[in-house]
Amino acid sequence: MIQKQNLERRESNKQQLVKKKQEDGIRITVVTLNPEGYPEERIKDTKGIVQLLKDNGVNVRIQDHMHEHYAIIDNEIVWYGSMNLLSRAKPDDNLIRVKSKEAVLELLELTFG
Repeated sequence: MIQKQNLERRESNKQQLVKKKQEDGIRITVVTLNPEGYPEERIKDTKGIVQLLKDNGVNVRIQDHMHEHYAIIDNEIVWYGSMNLLSRAKPDDNLIRVKSKEAVLELLELTFG
């Protein structure tokens, strides 16, 4: 599962990677802000990215408020920090890797209630 605030379209082979992982039985969920909450000039493109993710079999959950950036892998590894995982990196971004099922459960509870 990946939770991030902002989505950004980038050209890469991520679509092929997503399809390969799904063929291997991996479920991917992206939690992101409602495109309607973006600046006017980014709404249309952001809606397109959300649709692209859905069209590629990614479970997309839309939220009206959030700030956390993290990825959960295999329900025991958390990558957590200020980096927008599906967007551009900035020089002052940080990311920490934690192997903790307890941390996973806390983040899932925070996100999904």
